[in-house]
Amino acid sequence: MRHFFRAAVFTLAMPVAAFAQDILSVMGPDGTAVKTYSLEQLDALEQTTYVTKNPFIDGTSEFSGPLARVVFADAGQDMPKDAQVRVSAINDYKIDMPLSDILDYDVMLATRRDGQPMSLREKGPIWIMYPISDHLELEDEAINSRLVWQTKSIQVVE
Repeated sequence: MRHFFRAAVFTLAMPVAAFAQDILSVMGPDGTAVKTYSLEQLDALEQTTYVTKNPFIDGTSEFSGPLARVVFADAGQDMPKDAQVRVSAINDYKIDMPLSDILDYDVMLATRRDGQPMSLREKGPIWIMYPISDHLELEDEAINSRLVWQTKSIQVVE
């Protein structure tokens, strides 16, 4: 029994190690990946940090990571203001949000909460974050549905 338990733990750990390599895909309008990012590659992009609240945490936390518009620009994606952004999570949750949110607010691909990388259990490794505490108009159910945790891909769709 002990031997089986050790083998099972090793097997369960394997996908996590593989997952840690590429954690985000930027998809083209046709749905194909144009660029993938590891945590290290996201960390190499210009970083933003802000403290904000949201309905999924107690109080406020400091979130940091690259802005979504920085990631799209790095991936060479056009950003027509009237387009939509499709965000997909590891659990296949998908939502479309106006690209204008990303252009008008500092919508972040948060890779850290309170200075620490986020595990899957902690809603990571990427959590779409809005600066809710800085903009009263962002305290809204529609915005809450766009705070996608365990984000795996982003795509500009028209």
